Amino acid sequence: MFKSLKRSAKGAAVPHEKGTAGMATVTMATPAHVIIPMSMHIGAPAEPVVKKGDQVCVGTLIGKAGGFVSANIYSSVSGTVEGVAPFRMVNGSTCQAVAIAADGQQTVDPACVPPVVTDKKSLMAAVQACGLVGLGGAGFPTHVKLAAEGIDTLLINAAECEPYLSTDTREMLECSDTILSGITAVMKYCNIPNCIIGIERNKPECIDLMCSLVRDMQGVSVKPLPMRYPQGAEKTLVETCTGREVPQIGPSGKPGLPADVHCIIMNVTSVSTLGKFLKTGVPLTTKRVTVEGDAIAKPQNIEVPIGTLYRDVIEACGGIKPDVELGKIIFGGPMMGGASPSADYPVLKQNNGLLLFSRKMATLPEPDPCIRCGRCVEVCRKVQGISALTLDDIGTKRGVGIVGADRWIDSPGCVECGQCTLVCPTGALGEKDQCDTAIDWFDDPDIKTIVAFAPSARVTIGDEFGLEPGKNTEGQLITAIKMLGADFVCDVNWGADVTIMEEGNEFLSRLRTGGTLPMMTSCCPGWVTYVEKHHPEMMGNLSTTRSPQGIFGALAKTWFAKTHNI
Repeated sequence: MFKSLKRSAKGAAVPHEKGTAGMATVTMATPAHVIIPMSMHIGAPAEPVVKKGDQVCVGTLIGKAGGFVSANIYSSVSGTVEGVAPFRMVNGSTCQAVAIAADGQQTVDPACVPPVVTDKKSLMAAVQACGLVGLGGAGFPTHVKLAAEGIDTLLINAAECEPYLSTDTREMLECSDTILSGITAVMKYCNIPNCIIGIERNKPECIDLMCSLVRDMQGVSVKPLPMRYPQGAEKTLVETCTGREVPQIGPSGKPGLPADVHCIIMNVTSVSTLGKFLKTGVPLTTKRVTVEGDAIAKPQNIEVPIGTLYRDVIEACGGIKPDVELGKIIFGGPMMGGASPSADYPVLKQNNGLLLFSRKMATLPEPDPCIRCGRCVEVCRKVQGISALTLDDIGTKRGVGIVGADRWIDSPGCVECGQCTLVCPTGALGEKDQCDTAIDWFDDPDIKTIVAFAPSARVTIGDEFGLEPGKNTEGQLITAIKMLGADFVCDVNWGADVTIMEEGNEFLSRLRTGGTLPMMTSCCPGWVTYVEKHHPEMMGNLSTTRSPQGIFGALAKTWFAKTHNI
């Protein structure tokens, strides 16, 4: 049986927040200073090759790859090196970083010339010279990925499934030419016959544009993807686009990779950056960042020099709204990004978002014991036949709702039977606790308190104290209630006896006078409410006698109070 089971990448439906998708990229003015860490990728940190006082240009090599799994790092501004020193990153790790004072000229290094690419070896060298890493967030050195052999499919990850982020969307709309030239180069020199560009369906303008551009490209197609998170995860993307499953453990005994099923994945901005480098020779020195959130004055997509501090990016976007208290800074998206303790950290190669949220937005809601199991909804529908409850909304907002109303008291269907509280496994639904009110009444010398318990209570309460099942605890129960401070303790049997007499008299009266028959008891408030809301045509069949509790309450406040001079 288990061999027939197939893994399914269903994913989660996260809120579709893409308010900047239609905003063209703005180029940020050159900041006064940048701090460029030597570790902006997976693998060994780069080794600084400059020192304090050195003059650098845009594209000057300042950090040489520290091994095969590493990446070159280049100056993003022209100016003077202020120093090379250890720097604590936003994730808590420490690495060397180069601080540069910009001169505002943004002079490009004369060494930046388009590379000559004739085969896979020279393409790999060009990718290394570009300093290219995965720009979707992972930061894996691209040349390591392209070194794989036996690849038959190049997957371009343009899913951009994170809420808020729209940098890849703008890359497709603004730089489609370099996306295609980058794809062409990788397919040609790595001998990859097929390419699939995966784009989530919430970007129809990108799908239409890319479909029109690749129509005549041999082996290249566009795959609209479901709007489910994490559609851009490599295993999910491979399965959705090709139907292949990346193994948990690859042939090497290590965790499986897309290359194990003859695929490699490149982020759409990564492949576009390669196309730009092949055309201009200028390495990776800038990054488009989506600046969003309810606290930022001017949300936008902005291209910034790598190493620009968050505070300078925030200032370039109009700063924090004057009437808003900043609650959280997130670098990246809300799903995979991280929280920054301050705005004094630099934008890295793989950063694609800077989210600024107000204190209100950033404050987590109180923990909700409801686990959305649906048992209350099921018992209401299948056992009671009421269907007063439903599961509302999606994702983290999903919860139990009331059909046709916002409050229980306004429900057109709920009969207050309590079945939902009985089946709730976490206590998210329960009876209204009035113990504190009762204790206040017990302690008030001006209030005379009368407690009445039902016949079942004298037996069932013993279970809570580990007594033998069925043991009658009437004496202990009365004593305990009196010790709590109750003035009188009674038995609801008193009210039940009166109910029986009243209903009996009413039944005989109906028989004599030809009243509505059959006559049904009204001793259960839930039953009466059910008839009122769901079968009003049967209201005449209900007895007009009140419930035992109702009768007891009326007698306690009138006859009992009078006979005891209360």
